Amino acid sequence: MESSSFLKKFEFYEFAGVLAPGVVTVYGLARIYPDLGIILKDEKVSFGELGLLLILAFVAGHLIQAFGNLIEIVWWKCSGGKPSDWVRTGKGKILAASQAQVLPARIRELLRTNCPDDLHTITPQDWFGITRQVYATVRKAGRADRVDIFAGNYGLFRGVAAGFIVILVATYNNTENESWKLYAVIALVILLALDRMHRFGVHYARELFVQFIDIQPGETMQPKKAKEAADE
Repeated sequence: MESSSFLKKFEFYEFAGVLAPGVVTVYGLARIYPDLGIILKDEKVSFGELGLLLILAFVAGHLIQAFGNLIEIVWWKCSGGKPSDWVRTGKGKILAASQAQVLPARIRELLRTNCPDDLHTITPQDWFGITRQVYATVRKAGRADRVDIFAGNYGLFRGVAAGFIVILVATYNNTENESWKLYAVIALVILLALDRMHRFGVHYARELFVQFIDIQPGETMQPKKAKEAADE
């Protein structure tokens, strides 16, 4: 499989959330342990080796994101829950008071769901289902572009944090790389990645609900790109 055709099949989230963290992790491990094989062994890389590297990075990215999911659980548990849940619990300022006030009515109107005005009474499990439906509605209305960008960047920095934790452990186990300065740099990168993950998580939740609230009752409920193609 040629690398160009392989890359064409990727969406933004797969690039940012899966492939990029995988490349970072594979590259870091290859530098720490050169005996891993042909990965970055020579300065020149053939198209075949590049394709193999991309596939390996893609698989590694998924494995890294599995570790990232554990980091995510701990991080948001210490932060009062995920930002998309802050609207329900009131633990974070995701929406303005006027926006939060109209949200239950918009949920009833657009999702045709019996949503109480007091969102605190909704269970976390039910709210998770509602937020998935909110996203589906936003995407169907062709308003999910910015939401998806925030989701992709969120996945990117979650994966980068997880990948550099793996690299930090690998560096510690490699006696040839014992250096407190190196450990400090890697630790700083991890903290910065976690901070960016947090910020994009908040941006994602805010943009999701803002776009949902802004959907008009008579708005054509189909993706904009599909509509533009139909008009041509």
